[in-house]
Amino acid sequence: MLLCSYFRSGRTRGRESLEYTMPNLVSRPCNRNRCPNAQVVNGYCVAHQPKRDYKTERRSDPFYSTGRWTRASLRYRRKHPLCQDCLLRGRTTPADLVHHIIGVKESKADRLKAENLRSLCISCHAKYR
Repeated sequence: MLLCSYFRSGRTRGRESLEYTMPNLVSRPCNRNRCPNAQVVNGYCVAHQPKRDYKTERRSDPFYSTGRWTRASLRYRRKHPLCQDCLLRGRTTPADLVHHIIGVKESKADRLKAENLRSLCISCHAKYR
């Protein structure tokens, strides 16, 4: 006896039970422009999956996770709690992070010196990237 298109009746130990059957999903095309293949993972087919090299790609320098940098960054933000770029424009915005004027990779000796640091808000820091 068919109760609904999603349920079908079956007998178990003399009693009638219902089993849920999942309807088939309609496959969507790949997100890549004009690709007729069906999506598999993350919206792309197998041929158009983004290729990333996780061994060589690093989000940031390991220096930023050290205790020395964490303490230096907090100390600098306590002395300079407002964004220094916003102060030049006449705005008062709290600083979210500390930026190196000369990058860590260029000068390892200057990475903890206060003369090489600036406290910035997130929107001002995005301009330096």
